[in-house]
Amino acid sequence: MVYQIDSGLDGTERRLTYVSRGVEKLHEVPLSEVTQDPSFVYDSVDPDYLPLVIEGEAEALRTMTTFRVDVQVTLPSGRQAWRSFASCPRRLADGRLVWDGVEFDITARKQAEFEYREMQQQLLQTQKMESIGHLAGGIAHDFNNMLSVILGHAEISIGKLELAGNDDAEILSNLHNIRSAAERSADLTRQLLAFARKQTVQPRVLDPNRTVGGMLAMLKRLIGENIDLAWEPSPDAGHILMDPSQVDQILVNLCLNARDAIQGTGRVVISTSVRSLDGEYCARHSGCVPGDWSVLEVSDDGVGMDRATMNRLFEPFFTTKASGRGTGLGLATVYGIVRQNDGFILVESSPGKGSKFSIFLPRQGGTCFHPLRGDSEAAIAGGHETILLVEDEPLIRELMVAMLEPLGYQVMAASCPSEAIDLVRECEGGIDLLVSDMVLPEMNGRDLADRIRSMKPGTKVMFISGYVGDAGLPGGVLAAGTHFLPKPFTLEDLTLRIREAIKG
Repeated sequence: MVYQIDSGLDGTERRLTYVSRGVEKLHEVPLSEVTQDPSFVYDSVDPDYLPLVIEGEAEALRTMTTFRVDVQVTLPSGRQAWRSFASCPRRLADGRLVWDGVEFDITARKQAEFEYREMQQQLLQTQKMESIGHLAGGIAHDFNNMLSVILGHAEISIGKLELAGNDDAEILSNLHNIRSAAERSADLTRQLLAFARKQTVQPRVLDPNRTVGGMLAMLKRLIGENIDLAWEPSPDAGHILMDPSQVDQILVNLCLNARDAIQGTGRVVISTSVRSLDGEYCARHSGCVPGDWSVLEVSDDGVGMDRATMNRLFEPFFTTKASGRGTGLGLATVYGIVRQNDGFILVESSPGKGSKFSIFLPRQGGTCFHPLRGDSEAAIAGGHETILLVEDEPLIRELMVAMLEPLGYQVMAASCPSEAIDLVRECEGGIDLLVSDMVLPEMNGRDLADRIRSMKPGTKVMFISGYVGDAGLPGGVLAAGTHFLPKPFTLEDLTLRIREAIKG
């Protein structure tokens, strides 16, 4: 649009002397209406941008040079758009001031700039989260080893005191506190690894309805009696490929987040559904991927979130809760788990209107695995079998020997693969089970297992590790049927997994 404004001798009496027909498209009004109202175009400028126009005109008038400004306008339809004004003042021979100008529609350009900034922010956010993920993975191996030592020796000491009939309450209390602190530290490490997408998982084909339904009783206890927990399963929720423990982690963290967002009484709704997303929908919703999805949603009627909070929602250690109420790892954990399983999350929220988290996971076919749930604790079991233990950390190796030998197992311990291979060569009998760390010097646990089984066919295998990022597992995913025990572990965890592995 081209225009000319006659401002008279004093510059205040504005009169449009020419406006091109482009105004009808730019401002959604007939040309005749604009010429009758010289302030029409300026009146459409949003108040926040008017000072830019006034300052630009004043400077142009002082220097008699062109000024240019980009502003947001509100059109008669209520639609907001962007315009670029460029105008230059000049004096006629009779002293009158005239402004010659042009106006361009730059809405598309501004939208592209906004989307580019959003992409930059998302990239920076991704890079920041990946950096923290690498840090988490880097410390997890050694940290989990030390936690295993603390937890294991605390358990052994408790067991010896109870077996000896020592009822020293103070010593037992101290040991139980040590064990409790180690378990809590282990939980934090697991959350960090889940966020970093570096935890070891054993995916199974699951029915979301059955999996979630088995958790409802526990979730109700978790969120408290003042909050109503509603379960709205879809008759057809599809199947997902996921480690059952990861579904538990997602639900626990989302329900805790919902609980903390509710002041007093409220309602949390868990639902399932299936959705097919096309390219058009995904173009309008950042992060979406076209395809068929099983959707798990957790919504609440809590305080909701503003845009600034939502922009940092999945950052590890970011929290809006009071000191002592949270670590800031819950939603970061959910984010890591969903990304590890090739899914994505959509979040809807606004202050005072609650929040809804929609977890999109790829739909799967196949027969479902049904995780067993129960409150009973199995007793620690022993055996007479021969176990080859390969662990490069001396404290862990000594601890596991101290755990297993009193239960009747014959334990051959090695500090590295070459030592383990030498022990196998010297062993005249069979080896019932190889228990190996995944991350070892010389070769990883999987390669060592192949070597041992070539020498002693029929040897069962169980892997242990606190972090498998360097063990050659794509995405930390174990093959179906693999026996695995994450560090740190309890005596009960160790013995139960060993019995499972030996029975095969």
